[in-house]
Amino acid sequence: MSGRSALLGVAFAILTAPLAGTAAPDMAAAYARAERYLPGNIAAAVHNNDLQHHWLPDSDRLWYRRTDEHGSRFVIADPATGSIDPAFDHQRMAQVLAAKLERTVSAHELPVQSLVFRPGESMPLVVVENSLLSCDLAHSHCEAVGPVPPPQDRQPGLPTPDGGSVLFLRDFNIWQRDLATGEERALTTNGDAAHPYGRHPQSSTFHVTLQRMGISLPLVGLFSPDGSRFLSYRLNQAAVGSLQLLQSVPEDDSRRPRVYNYRYPFPGEDKPMAELVILDLAGGETIPVQHPAIESAYADPINAQSVFWGPEGKTLYVLDNRDYKRTLTLSVVDVDNGSSRLLISEDSEVYNLPYAIVGQAPQVRVLTTGDVIWSSERSGWRHLYRYDRNGNFRNAITSGNWMVRDVVHVDEAAGLLYFTASGHGEFSDPYYRALYRVRLDGSGLELLTPEDADHQLRVAAPPAARLLLPSAPGPEGSGFAPSGNYFVDSYARPDMPTVTVLRNRDGRVVLELETAQLATFDGPPPVLPEPFEALAADGETLLYGTLFKPANFDPQRSYPVIDSIYPGPQINRVSKRFLDDPMQAQALAELGFVVVTVDGRGTPLRGRAFRDLSYGNLGTAGSLQDHVAVIRSLAANRSYMDLERIGIYGTSGGGFATVRALFDYPDFYRVGVASAGNHDHRIYLSLWGETYQGPYDAEAYAEASSYHNAADFRGRLLLAHGDMDDNVHPAHTLRVVDALIRHNKDFDLLLMPNVNHGIMGNPYFTRRLWDYFVTHLLGATPPPGYRVGAGNEERL
Repeated sequence: MSGRSALLGVAFAILTAPLAGTAAPDMAAAYARAERYLPGNIAAAVHNNDLQHHWLPDSDRLWYRRTDEHGSRFVIADPATGSIDPAFDHQRMAQVLAAKLERTVSAHELPVQSLVFRPGESMPLVVVENSLLSCDLAHSHCEAVGPVPPPQDRQPGLPTPDGGSVLFLRDFNIWQRDLATGEERALTTNGDAAHPYGRHPQSSTFHVTLQRMGISLPLVGLFSPDGSRFLSYRLNQAAVGSLQLLQSVPEDDSRRPRVYNYRYPFPGEDKPMAELVILDLAGGETIPVQHPAIESAYADPINAQSVFWGPEGKTLYVLDNRDYKRTLTLSVVDVDNGSSRLLISEDSEVYNLPYAIVGQAPQVRVLTTGDVIWSSERSGWRHLYRYDRNGNFRNAITSGNWMVRDVVHVDEAAGLLYFTASGHGEFSDPYYRALYRVRLDGSGLELLTPEDADHQLRVAAPPAARLLLPSAPGPEGSGFAPSGNYFVDSYARPDMPTVTVLRNRDGRVVLELETAQLATFDGPPPVLPEPFEALAADGETLLYGTLFKPANFDPQRSYPVIDSIYPGPQINRVSKRFLDDPMQAQALAELGFVVVTVDGRGTPLRGRAFRDLSYGNLGTAGSLQDHVAVIRSLAANRSYMDLERIGIYGTSGGGFATVRALFDYPDFYRVGVASAGNHDHRIYLSLWGETYQGPYDAEAYAEASSYHNAADFRGRLLLAHGDMDDNVHPAHTLRVVDALIRHNKDFDLLLMPNVNHGIMGNPYFTRRLWDYFVTHLLGATPPPGYRVGAGNEERL
C-alpha cells in the first residue's frame, strides 16, 4: 500500500485549555513557519538536500543543479580534474533566453527545466517551457530543436528500437504501425475488455484517477535486446469483482453524480492474472509463454520488474510470488518456443518477497554467465546467494545478523558486487544504510562509506517500471557512473544536513559536491530533530525514532505530544534523512507540539523475527503498545512532554492505526486525525491482506479492523476521506462512522469531493489537520481564514 500522502468531561476541558503561565503563541506566524516544512516546500527551506545528479553520456562527469540563497546554477563535476564548474555562462544564457522569450530572465533563476548533453558536444541543449533549445552563447542565438518528447506514460505508442515502427493498443489488442508507410497490422486479435493486452490492472490503485485526468497509459511491454521480439501479457480479469466510486461533484459540472466502475479484488477473491506472450515483430508470430499466469492485483509483472530478458536475448526470466506470497520462484523461458524451466524455488511460512521494502526492484540479478544472484530471508536476515545457470546452489555471498537493503552495482569482470546494507554494527542506528563491496564467492567484505549516517545511492529503474514511478532515476541518474569507476553517495541523519560526495569505486572521496544548508528566514532558527532510542513494551527490544520540536522550543515549557504514525509492515515510518519527513512532522511541531515518530515491532528492516510479529496481527497496528511505552519512556526524562495531552495522526495505514489507537488506548490518546484509513482489511486490496494478514479468514480479518473497540472511544476524532479514493475506498471510513453512530459516540467527519488517496497533500485538509490539534490539543485558536500555500509569505 503505497504508497501516496494521508490526512472528556471536565478533565478534558481542563486539558484543552491553555496552560497557566504560558503565553498564547502567535498562531498565524506559527502556521506560516509550519508551511516551510511541508514536503513540497522543503527544497526551498533546505538548499541541496536532495541532489539530483545526471551522468553525461559515456562519461564519468556529471551535472546537477546547485541552489543557494541567490537562486540556482547548473554545474558539471569532473572527477578527473577534481573540479566543479558552471555548465555554461549563466549570465550569457540569461541574455540569450531573454531575447528568445521576449521577457526578463535572471541568471540566478533561469527558466531551464533540464539539460540534455549529446555525445561529443560540450554545450548542452536546454529544456525551456517544454521545448528543446540549442543556444549559441557566442553569437547570442537560440533555436528550437524540437519539442521535448512526452513522458513515456503519455506517448501514444512504443517506438521499436530500430525506429521503424511503433507498437500501440487498439480495441484491447496490440498493433504495429510502420512509420514509413503508415501500414498497420494487428499482432494480437483475442483481446477484449475482460482480457486486454498490455493494460495495467484496474486494481492498480490509480485507475479512476487516470480516467479523471484523461490519461490513457500506453502499452506495457519489453523489447528484446536485439529488438526483434516484444514481451507483453494478456490480462485475465474476467472474474475480478467490481467496485464503484460515486463522484458527487463531476468536473464537467454535470448535474447528475457520475459512477466510476473498476475491477478490484478483495481478500479471498479472484485476482487479475497476467498470461505472458512473446511477439515476433518480423513474422508476426505470437508465442505463449508456458508459465502459469502471474497474479497482478496491484502491478503487472513487467512494471513489477518480475519479468526480464536474459543478457543475450535468447532467454526470458520470470520471477513469481505465489501462495499468498509465501513461495518465490525463478524460471527461465526459451523464447523460440515459450517453454519454461524452473530454476529456483523457495518456500516460507510467511510472505517471502524479493526485496526489503515495497517500492524497491527485486534484488535478483542474472549475470552474463547465467549465474543468478538470489535474495532471501531464509536465515532470518535478508542476504544474497549465488546459483549457477541451472539453478544449483553455489555459495552464500553475504551472511550474518544484518540485512542487505539493495543491490546497487555488479562488476562481473572483477567478480565484485556492490550493495547497501544496514545493521552490520558500525553505526549508531541499525537502520542506517552503508555501501559495501564483496566478491561473488562471498569473500572480502568491505565497508566503503564509513561515516555514521544513512548513505543513499540511487538505483536505476528500467523504463517499464518508470511508468508507475516517473520520478525513479534512469541509467543517467543512477548512483554508479556508467563505467562503474565512481559513485555518488548522499549521507545524512535527522540531526545532520545531507552531504553529497563523489567517491571512486574503492570508496575514497574524490569530490565533495554539496552540503545541505538551511535557508535564511526571519525568526528563530529551527531546532534540529532529535534521534532517540527507547525500549519497546517488552522491556527488552530497543526501538529507534525521532523527536521534532518547534523553532521557539523552550524546555521549561510543557508541550502536547503528537504521535505521527504509519504502522507498516511494508515500509517504515521513521525517516533517517535530514528534514525529509513526508508526513508533516516538523510542520506540526512548529505549531507548538512535540512530535514523535517511532517504528514499533512488526515493521521492516530489523530482521525477520522483528518484522513477523505483525504477520496475522495487523490489528496491533505496528505494535501500538510500543508507541505508548516509548512515549512514556521519553517523557520520564523530558519534563516538557505533557502525557496528559497526547494526540495521534496518520494517513492510509496510519489512518487505520490512529483509529485503533484511540479505541484501544482511550486513556492515553486523547485527540486524533485519521485520513484515508484502510480500516477494514476485508474490503481492501487482496494483495495487502493476503500478504500481511494471511489467507482470508472472515473472523480474523474482522478482529483486525480499526473500529473493533469503538465502544471504548471517548476522545476527539476527525475522520477524513476523499470521495474519489481509488486506493482505499471511502467505504472504509464510513464503516468507522457506522460503528461510532451505533455506539452513540461524537466525532467529526470531513468528506472531500474529487480528492483521491493523496489527501495528505491537500492544502485544505492540511489546514484542517492543523486546526484540529491546535484547537483540541493545544487549546489555542487557529488563525481565521488561513489558506495553506496562498500568499502567507509575509507572515514568515
